[in-house]
Amino acid sequence: MRNQVEYEWRLLILIFVLLAAVLGLIGRIIYLGTIKHHFLLDQSNIRSVREITIPVHRGIITDRNGKPLAISIPVASIWVNPKLFSAAKPKEETSLA
Repeated sequence: MRNQVEYEWRLLILIFVLLAAVLGLIGRIIYLGTIKHHFLLDQSNIRSVREITIPVHRGIITDRNGKPLAISIPVASIWVNPKLFSAAKPKEETSLA
């Protein structure tokens, strides 16, 4: 009879420890997902988001006789991001053109 009581207490203690561990993990997940979300997102961006300019030199495409068919030539370019470019006034549009 005494062994049966000891096993019941051991089982209850084991269940309590496992339940506390699961609740602790769930609490940690909620904490990291809500309270520390912005900090972790910033840390992730610091480690992964980068803007690197890579100089490009594409080779010459030649035909079977070695004569160039296509050659890369550096050219100047201009572009506008429509989201960042506000609607200009008509006078400004003509002066820009």
